[in-house]
Parts: sequence; C-alpha cells; structure tokens
Amino acid sequence: MFPQITMTKILGNAPYIYKFCHECGLISTLDQLLPPTRVPAAPASFGELVALLVVNRLTCPRPLYQVAEWARNSGFDKYFACSADYLNDDRLGRMLDTIAPYLPELQEALVLQLVTKYDLDPAFIHYDLTSIYFEGDHTGEDWITLGYSRDQKPDHAQLTLGLNVTDSESFPVQWQVYPGNTADVTTVIANMEALKQRFPKASLLHIGDRALFSLEIYRKALDFEIGLLAPLKTCNATKELLAGVSITELPLETSKKGSKTVDYRLGEFSVDLDPQHQLPPLRAIVVWSRAQARSQTRNHDRKITLRREGLSQLQQKLNQPYYRTKPRVEKALARIMKADPVNEGFHVQLAGTEGQLTWQVTEDPTVWAAQVRTLGCYVLVTTVSPERLDTLAVFEAYKRQWRVESPFRTLKHPLKVRPLFLQRPERIRSLLFIIMVALMRYTLLGVLLQRQGHHLTPQRLFQVLLGLVLVQQVLPDRSIWLQVGPPSETELPYLRALQLETTSEWVQLKIQKHYRNLEVPSNPP
Repeated sequence: MFPQITMTKILGNAPYIYKFCHECGLISTLDQLLPPTRVPAAPASFGELVALLVVNRLTCPRPLYQVAEWARNSGFDKYFACSADYLNDDRLGRMLDTIAPYLPELQEALVLQLVTKYDLDPAFIHYDLTSIYFEGDHTGEDWITLGYSRDQKPDHAQLTLGLNVTDSESFPVQWQVYPGNTADVTTVIANMEALKQRFPKASLLHIGDRALFSLEIYRKALDFEIGLLAPLKTCNATKELLAGVSITELPLETSKKGSKTVDYRLGEFSVDLDPQHQLPPLRAIVVWSRAQARSQTRNHDRKITLRREGLSQLQQKLNQPYYRTKPRVEKALARIMKADPVNEGFHVQLAGTEGQLTWQVTEDPTVWAAQVRTLGCYVLVTTVSPERLDTLAVFEAYKRQWRVESPFRTLKHPLKVRPLFLQRPERIRSLLFIIMVALMRYTLLGVLLQRQGHHLTPQRLFQVLLGLVLVQQVLPDRSIWLQVGPPSETELPYLRALQLETTSEWVQLKIQKHYRNLEVPSNPP
C-alpha cells in the first residue's frame, strides 16, 4: 500500500503582501489600463505579473533571471496564477516592454486611486532628486550618463530620479526619470506643472532645498498658483538681510529632535529678489540654529587656525632655494588661502627682490566677528500667506523635508533599486515603475499601521510576520490534501490593522484553484 507522506512548506510573508496588493486594487487597475496578454491561454495577466514583481521586491528582491527560482523556493507559485516555469526572465522582460508605453497613465491611475481610497493629503509636497547607478556599459544611451553621484559612484553611469511625497505620510504622488547629468533646478518647473495637472483642485505647497529655487521658478509658481517654500542661496539679498537683523533679539523657539532639545530663533521679514521689481516680495524667515551655530563656529575657528599654521610654515621657508622668487611664493600662498570667507581676515604683504623677500601678515578680527555673528543662520523664502502658515509653521514644514529622504533610503536599501543590470531603456523605466509601486505599498503599510496605533515600520513588520505554513499530504490512495495553517497570535493584531486576517483562507482558495485538476479534500484525513 502506498504510504502517507506529509510535507510542510513555509510560505513566509509573501501571501500577506500579495493579498494586500489585491486589496489595494493594484491588479484590477493595471488590467483595466493594459492590453490583454498576446497569448490567449496565458495563465497570468500583466497586472498579476506586476504584482508578482512588487511582492518579490518587498520580500526578497531578485534580478529578473532569479524570480522563477524565488517563486518556486518560497512556494509563491502554489497560489499564484501560474507555475514558476512560466516566470522566466524572457517572459518578464517582454512584460516590461509591453507596459513601457503606458507608464504615465499607470502612474497617475495608481496614485489617484490610493490617494482617494486611503484619504492621503497631497497639499504639502516635498520634492527632491537622487541618483541611481548602473553596472555595465551604457555608452550608447544619452540619458544614462555620468553626473553628480549621490551614491558616491562617480565612475558609474547613472540616471536621476525626481520624487514628490506627501508631508504627513511620505507617500509618493509623482515621480519622473531624468538623464544622469540633469541639474536639480532645471526639473522644478516641469515638476510643478505635473503636480498641478495631477491635483488641480488641491492648494499645493512645493517644498524643496536651496538647489530647487530660482527667480524663474518663483515666476512660474505664481502662474501655476502653487506655493513655494525653500531656503535661499547665499547672495547679496541674504547678506543684506542678515546684516540688518539682530539675531539675539529674535524670539527663541524650542523643538524636539529625537530625544534632544534643539533651540532656534525665528524672525519674519520681507525680501525683494526681482531686480525689475515686477514680482511681489517674498516672505523671508530668518532662522538661527544653536546647534548649527556651534558646529559652524568650531569649523570657522579651525579654518583660521589652519590658515595661520600654513602661513607660518610658508614664512619659515621664505628665501630658501625653492621659495626665492615671488611667483613661487604666491603660488604656494594660493594653495594655503583657498577660497573661503575666513581669508578676508588675513592681509599678506609680500615685497623685496629674488632671495631677499620680506613677508608681513596682519589679521583683522572684526571681519571674523562679523562672520561669526551670522553663523548658524539661513533664510527661508515662501509665497504662502501668513493666514495659511505663520512663521513657526513655515519653519516646521521645511524641517520635515526629511520626509522625501526617507523613501530614498527605502528605495536603495530594503527595495534594492541599485544597481540596475538591464540594458533596454523601456525595461529600465518599467522596472523603476514597478519598484516605485512597491515603494507606494511599503509606505502605505506604515501609514495604515500608524493610524491603528501600531508604531511599527514596514521593515519591522516583515520581521514580525513570520508567514503562513502550507501542509501537503499525499494520502494512501494517492490523492493530495493541501491546507494552509492560520496566522500566529503575534501576527493577528497587525493583520487586523491591515485587514489581512483572512489571508490564510484566501490563499487556501487560491491554492485549490491552482490545483483544480487534482483531488483536494476539504477536510483533513
């Protein structure tokens, strides 16, 4: 008689993520916008294949050629629409080619669907850019180039990704891929226009860093009726403004930064940046940070000390064999006095003839005192009215610019967006789209947990969700019995918060459908 065989398979947390993608409407939305698969008998739609790669990216990121192996080893193919053999890299690559022309429509549909369904607030938008580097030779691509590398990979070709996230949730609402050598400031106007088209009724506030503000951007923001908030670069306007401000008389504000208390001084003024005086003046918030002032003062004193030591050493070498002529001494002096404001406090007089040079150095402490007075200061400019945001609210909105830095860290670490090994531009853009869809789900998991009072990051959630167990028995009559075990008591509170507590039953039905040609008893033997 044929013996009874029992096997168990750890499905992990992939079933939870897959069901979450179903609940979010990912597959149904994609299938509505994408054409049907070219093969009528294809077991999986394009929407399901995208969901497969999203789950893979969230649970165990793999290159395309390893996805089938992951699906087989994790048991994902037992409740997915097709077997692991169907998930070869050629088929997944053709899927990326197919969805490439539809990426703008897909992005807009998915973003608007989730913003509406989960009541996300797109009023305050944080914008920034990052770089994503490539392995291999991409010399034939004009948009994958060398450029300023935020990954510390200056010798690798890269592209630039611009990302907009909401203020309260860090949820991605707009992203765009640019050539790797794109200057940040050149992307802002097109980004504001895209945001206005996506959220025409929202009262948008565009928040960025100092590299994302210019007079032309200010002019276009008025045309688009979008608010702006950004630090002002050091220029004559900021110098004149800070010169007329008594920092010690500004009101002191205290805020929490983790477990530390940070002191700030804030004052509101007005600044006119338009030399033609055709644009209205901007609100200017002068910010003084005690922590930055201390750090910058130490750095300022260190630079003065280094200049003094360098000048003293050069003076000792004066009229020695190599330093007998003015050109050579002046060349060495230029190396010591690199461009820096502290140099304004030193006055060096070099006189005499070859071999008989004289040297005199004088210092002007009043110059350094004036510089120290404004250390720790920067100027925020905004077009938002005081009725909407007062001085403190403007400052706090800017300090939340880290909201856009956090998704960048998620992209580059848990989701492993870098490096990319693909070659075709269409496939690169499509894979980036899928990774961004995974980032949306990753962020949404954290939002829903926080709303239910669970202060747990998505990455920590994946560690807590140990996953479901699949029990497979081959009975003596050679029929097969498959049963998905229930989640543990530790998992249930988080699954209820995400409305995923019925995942085991849902996966059970998926498995029975997948094995519909086999006899699967409804009750265990």
